[in-house]
Amino acid sequence: LHGIPISLTEVLQLQSKDSTAGMSCLIGVHAPDDAVVVKVLKAQGAIPFIRTNVPQIGLHSIASSNPIFGVTRNPLKLNRSPGGTSSGEGSLLASKGSILGVGSDIAGGIRIPAHFCGVCGLKPTSGRISDKGLTNVAQGQDKILPCIGPLSRNVVGLVEFM
Repeated sequence: LHGIPISLTEVLQLQSKDSTAGMSCLIGVHAPDDAVVVKVLKAQGAIPFIRTNVPQIGLHSIASSNPIFGVTRNPLKLNRSPGGTSSGEGSLLASKGSILGVGSDIAGGIRIPAHFCGVCGLKPTSGRISDKGLTNVAQGQDKILPCIGPLSRNVVGLVEFM
């Protein structure tokens, strides 16, 4: 991944940056360290260059908007939703603003935006990629585990990431 620019969903923590999950109550809460997946990507030479919008996580909505960053639109059809928690990733990839991105998925957060935006997404088995450093707004919820996974404009990007 040396030299590859990678976009990250906003819920992945970056040291000294807010990771709000679209919730205004988390503005000003700075992450103490990078998420594990971000550390691994940087160690492999990837260059995280942008963080992408998410719906307000507390709502678990496929309509992508939050009170901090506003609405994310589907670049294929602006009056349609880009879908799911990784909607900003799907939208950015479909508009050719990134070639490889990292999203999160519990109930379609990677897969729905990939489908809605015409890109590729992969939800690996939970735990395959560490979710340490993923902003968690559902403390104590341990039955349905979130997972981190790649989105790309093609399957080759998913393979390279994994």
